[in-house]
Amino acid sequence: MHDPSKNDPVIEQPEPVTLFLPVLEASLGRCGIRVPRAELVRRFMTGEPRVLVVAGARDHPAQIDDDEISRRAVRALWERGALPFETSEPAVCDGIAQGHYGMTFSLVSRNLTAAMLVSQIEAHGYDAALLLDSCDKRPVGDLAAVIEVDRTRRRRGRKPFYAAFLPAQVMPERHLSKDLQDGLRALKGKGGPGVDEEIDALLLHRLKCNTYAMFKKLLDGLEAQGALPGEQRDRFLSEIAQMTCEAGGTCAFIGTGNTDKVVLHAMGFVPRGAELLTRAASDAVVATAVDALLDAVRHGREERSAARLARANLRNALTMWSAVGGSMNWLLHFPYVAGALGVKLSPTEIADLSDRTPFLIDIAPAKDRSFFTLAVETQAGAHSGLDSSARHLLDEGLLEDAETITGRWSARLADALPPNDRILYRTPLRPQSGIVEVRGNLTDSAVFKRAGLTPEALAAFDRKVYLAAFYLGEPEAQADLFHGRVLEKLRGEIAPADVRALARVNFGDAAAALEAVPDVDLLTEAARLKLLRVLVVIAGEGPKANGIPEMFYPSEYLNRDPVLRHVSAMITDGRYSGATWGPCIGHASPEALEGGAIGAVRSGDWIFMDTERRRIDVLDREASLKDGAFVPVALPIAALAARSEVAERVDGLRRRRQDIPPTIRLLLDATTTCQQGVTPVGLDVDEAL
Repeated sequence: MHDPSKNDPVIEQPEPVTLFLPVLEASLGRCGIRVPRAELVRRFMTGEPRVLVVAGARDHPAQIDDDEISRRAVRALWERGALPFETSEPAVCDGIAQGHYGMTFSLVSRNLTAAMLVSQIEAHGYDAALLLDSCDKRPVGDLAAVIEVDRTRRRRGRKPFYAAFLPAQVMPERHLSKDLQDGLRALKGKGGPGVDEEIDALLLHRLKCNTYAMFKKLLDGLEAQGALPGEQRDRFLSEIAQMTCEAGGTCAFIGTGNTDKVVLHAMGFVPRGAELLTRAASDAVVATAVDALLDAVRHGREERSAARLARANLRNALTMWSAVGGSMNWLLHFPYVAGALGVKLSPTEIADLSDRTPFLIDIAPAKDRSFFTLAVETQAGAHSGLDSSARHLLDEGLLEDAETITGRWSARLADALPPNDRILYRTPLRPQSGIVEVRGNLTDSAVFKRAGLTPEALAAFDRKVYLAAFYLGEPEAQADLFHGRVLEKLRGEIAPADVRALARVNFGDAAAALEAVPDVDLLTEAARLKLLRVLVVIAGEGPKANGIPEMFYPSEYLNRDPVLRHVSAMITDGRYSGATWGPCIGHASPEALEGGAIGAVRSGDWIFMDTERRRIDVLDREASLKDGAFVPVALPIAALAARSEVAERVDGLRRRRQDIPPTIRLLLDATTTCQQGVTPVGLDVDEAL
């Protein structure tokens, strides 16, 4: 019975088997499987693999099918002689938490997920895990957890730990009904040319959760102008909401959920054909993952253990993430996962790697190219999904031939179809992808998503002087951007002569168009003529101040403003995800709470961005215009730090922080900066990438 030769401390103890029995019987019973207890005891005592199926709690749209997938996994594991166990994890949905106090808890939930799963696996002594992963922060926490378990078991001289991932399907999407489209077209001519352009643009989109936010801004704006009765606005919004998110899955844009799929695939944890599904994983898909996992466990394939797979593929994951222009959230997650591996990884290293990676995906919702249509193409056999891009990168020498859960990349990709140059490309859309890191007197490190910008858009915003519009915290910024009040904020902060001077600095002779404009109309007209540049600065949203929430609504509302989107960029010590018209710069460190210079900015400051030199600086206006010629001169850092507002703002952030529950505050206190991935303090990190 309790055989010590199995080298399994759980088997050697008396209690585990007795308490496992009702747990196993319940899981098997839900699948319609009835077996004598003698068979359960036999499998336990003979050391058959104890595999944990990790599902998600059902209050997340990407996890609502996990019950059924978990049952399929239990059946497949039992039929193959293993012992299946089930558990589930809560997960914060960024979309549900978006734009309000709930976003404070999003990123920290990643660290909590890792801690909970490590505790569960180690306390119950499982041999492997099949993770039904979804969206946002839970997949990252799960990945870090299985890595930590494997590394610490090896350190203790125990057997390796193995893991495979089954990502959730992509959420379906559809166009508005003809009646709704006709109703929206009938609004054209009521709000000006910019509104007409926005209506045309939105009608090209299939419905997603973020598309509803775009429609809300449009319709609320028309109602505020008196161009749309409130009851008609409400009817439009109700009907659009009812047609949005019609089934579960990860949202179809290139957000965190689909980036999780890309990274887990590139890390080698996802079996073939499972990364881009249009419906919940079938029996066949689940069986593929179970077979791969049990093969690794039973044959002791140490090269496929969780930590070994992740370490061998860390650079591959960075490359694939760069090639598809993945979510900026992973700029925080990569150092976190690397930290679990004992590897030090910085934004600078990630940016350098992205400089060597071509941009190979065309996700363009207005052209009906989303992750859902990509998944449909994959299921129809138009290509091999992410394996097609991996095959191309391997052939180009940009992907390392590492091990995956189903064998080495070269063997796995031998029969992969090439990209079809519709959504997945062989010919680079641009030679560089990924991110740009900028530094200066405003920040030691901040990043923006180059992949989200066209070269033309980047050129329009680069090497320009911006007027700062400062906000301490997201709520006021979100409200001003939603209601179009940003220029109003600047009117009292800058003289008309400075507006004209900045236009000459930025646009040369074209600035003459402003000379005859009355002062009272100057900012509005300069923006309309695109002879103005504004930098929306949102400070006080860093990891310690507020859990580094995502500035989705500020960036989305800026992106949907028909005037401001052409002239404005954004910088924050919070995070953001997605593409914007102009640069959206996030993760500024040090954060305002810790005295970072982003918390010293004043509305009306002149800020110069030069992405060629990777700089962003608050300027000394007088020195920059000395002798009548513009030469950007950065304000001394000490001068920024000495501004009287800094101490008052820090005190305000500390008071606001008391509204966060103390358990969460303690966790935030015990994390590092954005530059270090907001990882737990004290990780044993000593290896270079």
